[in-house]
Amino acid sequence: MPIFIFFITYILFSLISWPYITKPIFIVLLLTSSIVSYVIYNYGISVDYGMIQNAFETDTGEATSYISFYSVFWVVITGIIPSLMIVIVKISPEISVKKISFHLSICLYHFIYHLFLL
Repeated sequence: MPIFIFFITYILFSLISWPYITKPIFIVLLLTSSIVSYVIYNYGISVDYGMIQNAFETDTGEATSYISFYSVFWVVITGIIPSLMIVIVKISPEISVKKISFHLSICLYHFIYHLFLL
């Protein structure tokens, strides 16, 4: 199962890793995962579809009651600082036939491997 999750994650990140949208997408993922990890760690809840729906239906007063020094500190350490590192790092797009064939061969290998496991 962990190899299958790695395979799916690898494919998804390969699909969204285009030169001009890579950094914004990974920054959004980092900030979102930082907030979700704070909620899971401190409130001991599981985030599912219902929790996401409740978050969007929450009014401003209720949402601000959850903001504390510790929550801001958590998001800064686990979300904002790594996001700034992503902004600073230069990513140069490198497209070659060798690289594309390498990625496709890995995807094909994992697909065939998991096809026979099921």
